[in-house]
Amino acid sequence: MRAYLRKLTFVLFLLTVVELPAQQSPVFQFYRDVLAIPVGGHVPTTDQLFSILTDDTARSLPEAEIHATLPLVLQCVKSPNAEIRQDGLYFLIALTLRNDGARLLEPYIDNLKQILDEYKGDVSPRHTILYVLGSLQPEPPAKAIAYLEANLDNSRNSSEETVTIAASLIEASPNDHAIVHRVLSVVSSRSDDNLTHSVIRQLGLSRTRDPEAIGFISTSLDSNSPGIRESAVDAAARLNNDQKALLSSQLARIASDPKESPKVRNQAAQALKQ
Repeated sequence: MRAYLRKLTFVLFLLTVVELPAQQSPVFQFYRDVLAIPVGGHVPTTDQLFSILTDDTARSLPEAEIHATLPLVLQCVKSPNAEIRQDGLYFLIALTLRNDGARLLEPYIDNLKQILDEYKGDVSPRHTILYVLGSLQPEPPAKAIAYLEANLDNSRNSSEETVTIAASLIEASPNDHAIVHRVLSVVSSRSDDNLTHSVIRQLGLSRTRDPEAIGFISTSLDSNSPGIRESAVDAAARLNNDQKALLSSQLARIASDPKESPKVRNQAAQALKQ
């Protein structure tokens, strides 16, 4: 019995040693202190937060500190005080800088989904949380992707939020035909040039090989809109050679068309040489 008690005491000591540094860290203390500010009290400036939460600090924070701090961060994100909410969102954004950000934030995705579903104030927290879910490294967790896909055509979304969701889905799954088809269906159903430009660009950046996506870029190369054609040329130039070859005749036409801008003609010509 005494041996068991000694072992239990030792385990509790180890847990205390692991947890104590996180609780005493400047980042943990900042969020703990922010949540203790009374209504109408002075909230620390953004510069004060950034003095302790730099990019380098965010990348090197121990896991214990992150898990100790995240519950406080989520409370901040739900705060009615816009400054406190923003402080919480900055920590979530910082996690997108980490190669293990997806694993660290995955246990809290349900909490973020609840905030997204229940939030009734301004759109800033929603947009940022959607960005974070789609930007986690090395790739967004399946649960995050499923949530983004389910909310792609949500009527609550602002135009910027739809762009963020669509681009994130393409970036995460550029060759998943079901996801690509879903995104392109939403894009085609809307007259939103910003959404169209963003999705075309992401298809190129992600070097999609999906046939429907290549067909969408091809259609966009023939668009009556100079801006859409320019985005399509940019996307085509970034594709792998096999996919780019499927668009070579259209690129050649644009490269020799005096009605196109010099910039677009040159980009099409360069794409054919690569």
